[in-house]
Amino acid sequence: MRLKISGTRTACPSVTQGEEILLAEQGVYLPQGRSTWQMGELCLTKERLLFLQPHGSIFDIPLTSITDVATERKRFVVVRKMAMNISYRDSHGRGLHKAWFITAMLGGWLDRLCQMVSSKTSGSMAEKQRSKEPENRGSKDHLVRTSTALRIRSKGDCAAEISRKDLERLTGKLDPGSREILWHLCLNKHATIDELAALISAPTHTHVLIKIRQGINPTAEEVLGRPALVFEESRFDQESGEIVTFSWWLAGTVALTPPWQEPEIDVFDEAREIKVIADLPGIEEHDIQVIAQRNKVLVRVDRAEGKYRKEVSLPAPVNADQAVTSFNNGVLVVHLKKIKWGKTMETAGRYVYCIMPNIVKEHWEAIGLDGQAVYAISYKDISALVHNCPLEPYQGDNETVKEWVWTHGEVIDAAWAEADTVLPMTFDCIIRPSAGQTAEETVVAWLKAEYDSFKAKLVELEGKVELGVQVFWLVDVVAKTTIEANKEIRNLRQQMETKPKGMAYFYQQKVEKALKRELEAKADGDYRRYYRWITPYAEDVHVNDVKRPAEGKQMLMNLSLLVRKGKVEQLGKELENIKKEEGIDIRFTGPWPPYSFVSKLIIPEEEESPRTIQNERDRITTQVS
Repeated sequence: MRLKISGTRTACPSVTQGEEILLAEQGVYLPQGRSTWQMGELCLTKERLLFLQPHGSIFDIPLTSITDVATERKRFVVVRKMAMNISYRDSHGRGLHKAWFITAMLGGWLDRLCQMVSSKTSGSMAEKQRSKEPENRGSKDHLVRTSTALRIRSKGDCAAEISRKDLERLTGKLDPGSREILWHLCLNKHATIDELAALISAPTHTHVLIKIRQGINPTAEEVLGRPALVFEESRFDQESGEIVTFSWWLAGTVALTPPWQEPEIDVFDEAREIKVIADLPGIEEHDIQVIAQRNKVLVRVDRAEGKYRKEVSLPAPVNADQAVTSFNNGVLVVHLKKIKWGKTMETAGRYVYCIMPNIVKEHWEAIGLDGQAVYAISYKDISALVHNCPLEPYQGDNETVKEWVWTHGEVIDAAWAEADTVLPMTFDCIIRPSAGQTAEETVVAWLKAEYDSFKAKLVELEGKVELGVQVFWLVDVVAKTTIEANKEIRNLRQQMETKPKGMAYFYQQKVEKALKRELEAKADGDYRRYYRWITPYAEDVHVNDVKRPAEGKQMLMNLSLLVRKGKVEQLGKELENIKKEEGIDIRFTGPWPPYSFVSKLIIPEEEESPRTIQNERDRITTQVS
């Protein structure tokens, strides 16, 4: 679940009395011609966009001066992050300037700002402004302005349109599962591999990839002259205003009507269960498929005479694996048990995201799992950031759990941005009511009992961030340079070329054995050397298991580093120097809250074995490149 903005309002300097603040969020600002980001608060009112610091405004322009809003990856500290790029004219209407902003909820800013700028530039004012900047019309790097909206161009926008005739030709050559994937992406634009696997009931991701890479795309090459689907690690969805990661996208646009009908479905919210009733006259029970998830249900019918399909959202979370269906006289009934919350909010659980210092923030908005409102429970000068939750653990299909875990991390990041230091908790940390205490009272008792250790850890981690460093060999390059530098291996290869086939085989074995020995020695030497260069910048180091990287690479080192903010840039420069070595690649990720360096903080739990904070970094972060 991604973060959504619904209009945070805070007191901001340089905002006139009575001026309504539509959005306000902590962020960073980079003016044109500068290399240093400045921290402060980004504010959007009905008339202006401002960037504020305690002493006042350092960026203040009317919305009517903005000519373009776009996204661009900019270097922030030592990594590249997605930034909002604002183009605007100065107060005299001359000269075009640019500024960049990074916030935690970038998609919401882009969407709202585009709406506001569009409304301000409509009518005669918009016409006047357009007449002043003809050079921008048609530019692929700019926004296309209409009378009602601004549209953000992103990768894939300019892909050719797929005609309905070509689409029918393509689908006619595909098997049923491949057709289902293609139709789904035609309607929804993008989907993760988990979603596509669930869609066609594929037992593994490999089955989906085979259909795409050996079925859909080769057939599309024949029919369209290009692939129909593309995989993107990160792409901006201009309709939702969000960055979509690790998903398959339709490579183009298509105007179509779906090849199925939508059945009539009613949803009834009862005391202990939710009933979903679908009217499916003339349908046989064996043709019906029901896919239940925690917050939605998909009803699908596949048959030659006609297809039906409809997905409905549920008013409350349910135990999807306990769904019970019945079908009689063309009516499908799905019974879904609600997840138990307790009789009242006082008997519900509390889901804990992190421990942090007390801060002045009255309202955190509904940014929690499943859109729940989060709030702080305090004791002295520390707090637990929580939301009210059912007593059962959060369980669901892979895609649902992945979104929960991602949202869990986003909430921690939002808290970290506000408080500067947090102790992040593992995903699905739920505190339940205990004997004679509500869950909220149990949280307070826990904070009281662990106050000294929490406080000490917060002080210890203040001003520090976690960074990930992975060092890779480019295998072919390293092997080549090793062979060229080793006289013994060169001689063996020369001798091998003069030997008959049978004898050459034994020389090949000698070459491989010698090369393996040299590479192992080089790996040990490189590891020690890089470790010696990198670790002086860190306050603490965790050495993680090496992982299997992409083909052609070999992971040499996998470190989690606890680094003071003032040393992050120095570490980045050191890594740049290492990367200059032939055959070396670096993956540098973060900064994050210190997931790997918070451990052994016991939470109140009913089980005999208390749960502890675990390292969730790999599960709730993605590479920022």
